[in-house]
Amino acid sequence: MTRGPAPNAGPFGRSYRIEKSAGELTHEAAMRRVLLRGVEIATVIDLGAATGAWSRSMKQHLLPHAHFHLIEAQPRWRDELAKCVAEVEDLSVTHAAVAERDGECWFQIPDENPYGGRAYESADRDDLVKVPAVAIDSEVERRGLAGPFALKFDIHGLEREVLAGARRTLESTNLIVMEMLNYAGDGRYFADLMGHVVDLGFQCVDVAEPMWRPRDGAFWQLDMFFVPMKRPEARYRGF
Repeated sequence: MTRGPAPNAGPFGRSYRIEKSAGELTHEAAMRRVLLRGVEIATVIDLGAATGAWSRSMKQHLLPHAHFHLIEAQPRWRDELAKCVAEVEDLSVTHAAVAERDGECWFQIPDENPYGGRAYESADRDDLVKVPAVAIDSEVERRGLAGPFALKFDIHGLEREVLAGARRTLESTNLIVMEMLNYAGDGRYFADLMGHVVDLGFQCVDVAEPMWRPRDGAFWQLDMFFVPMKRPEARYRGF
């Protein structure tokens, strides 16, 4: 990240002159900018953790003292996640989907894209299997996880329901990282979902990894970083 000289510093005592390059659009660069503003994180809950690569990277480079709890429903990632637990200190895993409440849900496991699975509340497709499901609030209490929290969403569905099952946890959440899709229905269109997160009391302060679809180069998805509205970077409305 490139920071400007001190005379141009903003109201928070630092300058955030961002070079418009691909390097500034990575998750690591966005997280570094968030942490530079003084956001405190004690526990990261990685929803849709897949192989655990994202949590590994954040733990190694930016949040070495945080506890990471990974939740993943795909059976194919069990061995990779077991390696994470063995090799990374202060990291835990739950093998389940994440939902509004504990129990079971239906989960799509696509053969063509191992990272593309998502949960459904009902079995209205032929390619679904039943898997265990956990709610964030229940998981936090069960595991004894302590805030302040960061919640990272890469679950491809049921974001609203998952947030509904995290009401208590959101009170101690300092960061939400959420994948937003441009061509999505079921209330998941990025403007609708972003508005929902804002209604819950959070403001988008950064973005990472925009993606354009290969068919025609149209904007496909973007990961957004939200902090509580009470924070100074959320309240300040100037440039």
